[in-house]
Parts: sequence; C-alpha cells; structure tokens
Amino acid sequence: MFNLRYFVMKTLKDMAKSEPAYKVNKYALGWFEKEVLTIEDLSEVDSFTAIEESAEETEAADEDIS
Repeated sequence: MFNLRYFVMKTLKDMAKSEPAYKVNKYALGWFEKEVLTIEDLSEVDSFTAIEESAEETEAADEDIS
C-alpha cells in the first residue's frame, strides 16, 4: 500500500541534496499544514538541511583562509 508520509519524507531528503534549505522547509510546511507530516517529521527535515548548511559554511570558511 502507498504511504504518502514515507513518499514525502523521501522526496524531502532527496531535495535537501540539491535545493536550498528554504525550499525544502517550505515544501515540508505545506505537507505539515495538510496533516501529512508531524512535528517530529519537521525536526527530521531540519536535520537534512542542517548537514548541507554545515558543509557550505565549512567550504566558505576554507575559502576565506586561502
């Protein structure tokens, strides 16, 4: 059986690899408003985007040192 919540979470995880955090969060909030996602799911989505932001900050810091 198709699980919409699982599908949305997988999509968000894939989006976090290539899209800016604000787009991922906006998409997640849309599904939260439709009561497909929970608060715990939003926390998990934040962890997806936090990894990307940390990597970008590290790269920016490395460039500043050079």
